[in-house]
Amino acid sequence: MAFKRSGRVSDLSEEGMAEYLMSRGVRHVLAAEFRRNLVTGEAFLQMTEDDLKELAPLIGERVLVRQIQKQCKLAVSFMYFFFTRFLGLFFKGE
Repeated sequence: MAFKRSGRVSDLSEEGMAEYLMSRGVRHVLAAEFRRNLVTGEAFLQMTEDDLKELAPLIGERVLVRQIQKQCKLAVSFMYFFFTRFLGLFFKGE
């Protein structure tokens, strides 16, 4: 089944986060470990390197998950910038 995500990563449930990780190339076994540890999208964005070492003991998997996390954080930063700068100027009324 192909994963379809609508909305923000931070809004994903444990199940949704596991599905999202699998859709990005993370093995089923590791995604299940994230689910078992109740990692939601919000928790995923806040995970530290130590957290990742605990859940993803294999270096290659940890690197992949860290890349996914960085991409998600970058998307969040972009959206924050867009909404605060661009829309702030648009609605300023000037």
